[in-house]
Amino acid sequence: PLNFHSPYKARNIADFWRRWHMTLSRFLRDYLYIPLGGNRRGRFRRHVNLALTMLLGGAWHGAGWTFLLWGALHGAYMVAHGLWHAALERWAPAWAVSGVPGLRRLAWPLTFLAVVVAWVIFRAADLPSALSMLRGMAGLNGALLPEQIIDALPSLGLVASGTGNVAHLGDGTVMGFVEMTLMLVAGMALVWWAPALHELRNRTRYLLVLPCGALALQQVLYGRASEFLYFQF
Repeated sequence: PLNFHSPYKARNIADFWRRWHMTLSRFLRDYLYIPLGGNRRGRFRRHVNLALTMLLGGAWHGAGWTFLLWGALHGAYMVAHGLWHAALERWAPAWAVSGVPGLRRLAWPLTFLAVVVAWVIFRAADLPSALSMLRGMAGLNGALLPEQIIDALPSLGLVASGTGNVAHLGDGTVMGFVEMTLMLVAGMALVWWAPALHELRNRTRYLLVLPCGALALQQVLYGRASEFLYFQF
């Protein structure tokens, strides 16, 4: 059965959970959310049930604080989404269906960012490691520049304070930095605009080209085997 349906194309967190690990989502719904009362006991209780369901879903992955915080964070996301949607239904019903003009384009990147932040916590060895990674993602650990640019800064009267080279993201040259950036952009474009493999069943000409291209891009970007996220759970 279909278990993942392009989850990173989701435009809100509820849509993400309709696309991500569908069997887990159905399990959480049928055996946690509904027994807790679901949405049958008012809006406030519905939000509490959502938060508890996601918290317990985090605990299902493991007993570590990172898993619990991941679940709590997704619970907060779901509650925030529910409150936002309820406000739109009350004050602007048309926007609740079509989306707020001018903000629809931000829906996908905001959802993607929220999910990525939660994944950092989920995959970190411990909370300090997660916070360190998030600080780096926010640029609070300084900037990473190609080595050639760092070497050229003193001749321009500039001090390379708080910078480091990006040799670990390529060969440390400007071209290596550009190539890596282009590959990351290409990967994002592939995730967002390319159809999912199960949508290509009747488009035989893509069935060979697209998977080969995706595998080649994965090999270039990562270059080593990656353990499946739910291995040994």
